[in-house]
Amino acid sequence: MRVISQNGAIDVPYEMTAFHLAGGMIRMNMVGDTGKGTLMAQYETPEKAEKAMEMLHKAYTGIMPSLVIDRNAKLDEESMKALINSIAGVFVKPANAGDIDVHMLPRIFQFPTDDEIEVEE
Repeated sequence: MRVISQNGAIDVPYEMTAFHLAGGMIRMNMVGDTGKGTLMAQYETPEKAEKAMEMLHKAYTGIMPSLVIDRNAKLDEESMKALINSIAGVFVKPANAGDIDVHMLPRIFQFPTDDEIEVEE
């Protein structure tokens, strides 16, 4: 997945990046970079920054299952591998023992602007 900064000037791969909160700011470091990080988004409150990070996490893990195959399908190992390899851009995890839960991964996430985020006070 690609992550775009709030202002659209920075585009990084999620899988090779560490994101961290610093007050109302979200910064990122590329793997191996130990500096203070690059500003990706800035919010009026730490709570809004936390909400934006939560949105990023949900975007990456996918929150809408697109396919669930129940254990009665009895897929053998070869069929399971074929299913996983045939679906590009998905995250496959077991929902229950023997089940397969497939989620589509978004391709791009851009940090929302400050006024696009609402937090309960």
